[in-house]
Amino acid sequence: MTGSSNTTIDGVLRSTIPGANVYLLNPNGIMIGDNAKLNISGSFYASTADYLKLGTNGRFDASNPGNSVLVTAAPAAFGFLGSALHRSV
Repeated sequence: MTGSSNTTIDGVLRSTIPGANVYLLNPNGIMIGDNAKLNISGSFYASTADYLKLGTNGRFDASNPGNSVLVTAAPAAFGFLGSALHRSV
């Protein structure tokens, strides 16, 4: 997720890829509504992390997409930049 607003899920989040894991990153916040439902066969990860480290050399950067280095490696860690006290919820 990129941009300057939070993400709201208030409906069905679906993946038709068998066994696919879904990663949702938004440093600006994630709101889950009363009508939210997951329809996925893998795992679901939601985080307000700034980036997701991929293997040893890759990175998906939600705060600054231009810094992303996309590789075919398993996610290794969530990264947080700055203080969580400065984040809006």
